[in-house]
Amino acid sequence: GNDRHVPLETGALRSGSRFIGTQSSETAHGSHLPVSFATSSGLDGMHAQPDANGRTYEVRVALQYVDLAQDYLCGYLTIANLTEEYPELTTFFEGDLIGFTDQSRVEHPKAVKRQHSFLTGQWSATASVDEDHWMKFAPLRERRDQLGGPLDFATEHRHWSGPEGRRDYIFMRWKEQFLVPDHRVTTIQGASYDGFYYVMYDVRRQAFDGYYFHNTSDKNQHLRLEHVDDGQSAAFSFT
Repeated sequence: GNDRHVPLETGALRSGSRFIGTQSSETAHGSHLPVSFATSSGLDGMHAQPDANGRTYEVRVALQYVDLAQDYLCGYLTIANLTEEYPELTTFFEGDLIGFTDQSRVEHPKAVKRQHSFLTGQWSATASVDEDHWMKFAPLRERRDQLGGPLDFATEHRHWSGPEGRRDYIFMRWKEQFLVPDHRVTTIQGASYDGFYYVMYDVRRQAFDGYYFHNTSDKNQHLRLEHVDDGQSAAFSFT
């Protein structure tokens, strides 16, 4: 079965898990912010506070489907008060897990798609952009320091899918695909979801850390999400 070639322990990285947190930016309100930006009246009693350099926005994520064997996940990202026209916005996003499947333990390797590498190769992300964003994550900086030189992002993903099939950190990219429920809406004044997220999942902390990239957006947009216990009130639901 699939359980033979995926990590034994992935914490809350599973279908149905919910996360809450913040996204901070040095960009003032009114600039081209990603759809995942919002201010909210409250989130399970938590209120986002502006940081010294800009604004902090509240974010909620619900993972709808997680398929570790196929290096894939998808879910919903809900925000509030982003624009006057849309007091609440939800987007559907898809994620590619990097170097996750351990190919050496798959019975029929040809049946499993090629592993995703750290090189994005789309969404206006150059190799230089990839390096700038991946190096924001401490485990990758530590790996670079251990090697004593820059990482080879074309092959680095192999290091994070060792034969033991277990890791403390799982890297991925999230791409918002369309608005929910009206997927036909493609343009919203004051919001954009043309970019994507560089994301790291911390298995032990059961938390996401991410950075948004779009070639016309502010470069300092930091996403932080913590897992909400299954028994805890979610304060929202998807119908």
